[in-house]
Amino acid sequence: MIPEIGHLLLIIATGLSLLLAIIPMIGLAKNNQYLVSYYRPISNMMVSAFIGAIICLGLSFISNDFSVAYVADHSNTQLATFYKIAAIWGSHEGSMLFWVTAIALWTVFISNRHKNDNHAFFIRTVSILALVIFGFSLFIIFTSNPFVRILPNFPIEGRDLNPILQNIGLIIHPPLLFLGYVGLTVCFAASVSALLGKQFTQQHARYLRPWAIMAWVFLTGGNAFGSWWAYNELGWGGWWFWDPVENASFIPWLVSTALVHSVVVTERFGQCKKLTLFLAILAFSLSLLGTFIVRSGVVQSVHAFAADPTRGMSILLMLITFSGSALALFATRIHHIKSVDQFALLSRNSLVLMGNLLLVVAALSVLLGSYYPIIYRVITGVTISVGAPYFNSIFVPILVLLSLLMGLGPLLRWQQDKQENLKIPAFLFGISIILAAIINSSFEQANAWFFIGLMSVTWLVLTLIIAIIQHQLHACSLIKTRRFYAMCMAHFGVAVAIFAGTVVSNLEQEEVLSMGPNQGRELAGYTFVFENTQQVSTHSYDALQANIRIMNEDDKTVGYAYPQRQTFKTNGMQMSAAGVYSTMGKDLYVSMGNQLNDTEYLIRISYKPMVNWLWIGALLMMLAGLWVVIACRDSNALKHSPCRTHAQKTARLEEATS
Repeated sequence: MIPEIGHLLLIIATGLSLLLAIIPMIGLAKNNQYLVSYYRPISNMMVSAFIGAIICLGLSFISNDFSVAYVADHSNTQLATFYKIAAIWGSHEGSMLFWVTAIALWTVFISNRHKNDNHAFFIRTVSILALVIFGFSLFIIFTSNPFVRILPNFPIEGRDLNPILQNIGLIIHPPLLFLGYVGLTVCFAASVSALLGKQFTQQHARYLRPWAIMAWVFLTGGNAFGSWWAYNELGWGGWWFWDPVENASFIPWLVSTALVHSVVVTERFGQCKKLTLFLAILAFSLSLLGTFIVRSGVVQSVHAFAADPTRGMSILLMLITFSGSALALFATRIHHIKSVDQFALLSRNSLVLMGNLLLVVAALSVLLGSYYPIIYRVITGVTISVGAPYFNSIFVPILVLLSLLMGLGPLLRWQQDKQENLKIPAFLFGISIILAAIINSSFEQANAWFFIGLMSVTWLVLTLIIAIIQHQLHACSLIKTRRFYAMCMAHFGVAVAIFAGTVVSNLEQEEVLSMGPNQGRELAGYTFVFENTQQVSTHSYDALQANIRIMNEDDKTVGYAYPQRQTFKTNGMQMSAAGVYSTMGKDLYVSMGNQLNDTEYLIRISYKPMVNWLWIGALLMMLAGLWVVIACRDSNALKHSPCRTHAQKTARLEEATS
């Protein structure tokens, strides 16, 4: 009975989303405030229905209702309760329901946050979000219904959740990505609303900014935590593989990074309005494209959700409908958007614009390398591959240029700057080259890329220090100070991540060898001793575990690593779980392969310096974004900030010119 209730609630929510998409827009067209006022109660009822549906799906998992196909395919009586809850979004059908519920939650938040404001911009935004929800809901009901029964012959035991997903990563990684996509959906809806209204003001940009930042924060966390999950779970020892499915979420992150910077310029100065609207549409479109790639089966990956061409074609149809309509609207209405795009070449504004162009180029380069082989295979039937060398050769130089702009930006003023102010950046750049050369010469494994990475990091850190000193010398409002230090934290997080990626990519050491009891091997000044094996049994799997003792150069034991070969009880699937001895400065990484003979096993041992700082850098970026969002909510400080005064002046100038 519970699945039927969930199915019914899903149908009701779909109908309500259609009403929410139509009725307020009719009210706006007829200037009927009575019809317009319906958008709040309808949105409240819609989100209640979606929440009820997802609760019903959760109850089906907890009660082990294997007559529901989705539960039977992704759960088991032996599965831990928190994994049963996480299994709600653990595969295609449930993840789509989670996604559309999240969009509905943000929709009702917008509706109630602006309950005293019947401004057409917000009403159109809510209606467009409802239209997106309606499209996704139809997709769920007709192609991806999580409440489908398999009666009368249903199994008494489920197939179990994929062992790869039985990890804390399932609880955190997918929701973060989905919430990031939801944020991009809000930005998309707001941009389309502005185009329909033929107006995009600084006040609209101020409203859009927190959503763009939150989307970026969640996408940052989703990508970083997904990298951490793969690094620890798959036993391959890498932290980024340039997999097409990995890139499916990385590409929207690049564009959302550009969107965050563009909307700042629009909010403060009324500039780059057209670019901001375009980036919002592009970021959402790329998130839909990534969804199509992940769920259509056009690529085979451990990260892929599904392999159903019917679902893939449905998502492709939504992509063409939503993105195509938005881009057509952009092409026909963008001339109505007035923007005062006049600023000096040597200014922070110009650097933001150049940085955004580089980010879009990087996104398109990754997009081309990821999906051109797929298109080529479809057209010619010939399989080609594009690997890490292509992506590194394209992306690393762009990253270096971006780091140079990121370091120079805080040293320049908005709108205009004097040429003599470049003396300090030039001096800092020279110091960065000298420091990078000194550090580079002290490592045998160092190379040109290592030097370039170090130079970028030292440049970023030095310029941030000088920018902070300059900021302290000038009295600024509270809101401006918060945003400045949040920007510094985000850029420092980027510097930390670049430093970690540079070090681990150039200085890591690895060996694949055969080892057995009482055998040892030295790597990077550490000795890995295979002491013995033992059988380990848990609720979900049985495992053969190797106990690896790790000693330093003085033959003192510093720790142990415990790699495993796991065999899951429900389906007999085997997996390799890495054993990691981790410190702040390094990981000593051991993974266990197949048994080679009676006593020896295939063992991979790795020394990975500074690898954990990759995720620390991402965490700093996320915290910085959250800090900015909190600062944006400080409306009292915002009203008295200098940027508010300038915004009013620019708005009056726009009115005069139009």
